[in-house]
Amino acid sequence: MHYYGQDGSFTLAGKRLFIVHYPHYAKAMALTGDYDLVCNGHEHHAVIETVKNIKGQETWRIDPGTVGGVSASATYVFGDLEKMEFEIRPVPFADTESNNHAKKKSA
Repeated sequence: MHYYGQDGSFTLAGKRLFIVHYPHYAKAMALTGDYDLVCNGHEHHAVIETVKNIKGQETWRIDPGTVGGVSASATYVFGDLEKMEFEIRPVPFADTESNNHAKKKSA
């Protein structure tokens, strides 16, 4: 594991990635054309978009949403870096009432 601080830049599966919390920062980095994929958080709703960059190409920008379900349905993004295909998926929550009942029975 590596701690990147407020932002990070690395290569994964041959793709150049940039990660940061704030979307305005992510959008600016996507505009540079230096990255294949820029990921951010903070918006609390899932976003998958391409941004036309200054090199005349497109950079993917993704916000996975809120895995905890804060202000929106809980989501995450599943992606294939080789194909550069991404999909917003709902976070599957276990039935808490059934789980609590099962825990009481086993205790």
